[in-house]
Amino acid sequence: MSLNLIPRLKGTGSRRAVDKVAELEAVNSDLRHDMAKVMNRQAAADDFFAILMNDVVTTNAALEQERQRRELAETELAQAEAAVELRDQTIAALERRLAVVSLAESAATKTQEMSIAEIRRHCIKPVPLHQAPFATTDPGRVPPTWAVRDSEVA
Repeated sequence: MSLNLIPRLKGTGSRRAVDKVAELEAVNSDLRHDMAKVMNRQAAADDFFAILMNDVVTTNAALEQERQRRELAETELAQAEAAVELRDQTIAALERRLAVVSLAESAATKTQEMSIAEIRRHCIKPVPLHQAPFATTDPGRVPPTWAVRDSEVA
């Protein structure tokens, strides 16, 4: 077959087939160039999203560590508050005991300051120790009114 039979391959027409092939090759080259740009941009976007995912993983790990630190700190705070509460209760109990001792000392001091005339005026009859209602010759026996625990005094 002769090339002369292909339309527009010969002659000087406005558009010959050779010109059209050259034009299509130029368009194809431009398309390949554009496709390379798109592929490069897609690779850059993939890299960017990989970096973002790494940041998310790192941030989540740091967040979990901070949550654990916070829980530990809250536990330590609760323990410290419980220790302070126990200390406050102990101090309050000791203050109550001290108040009872102070009141007893005060009462003892006031009764020692009373003269015999005041004692008789208040209808208190002093008796010798061996005649006291709870006097005993058994040193191991504790009268029932003396056997009061600190927890019962308040």
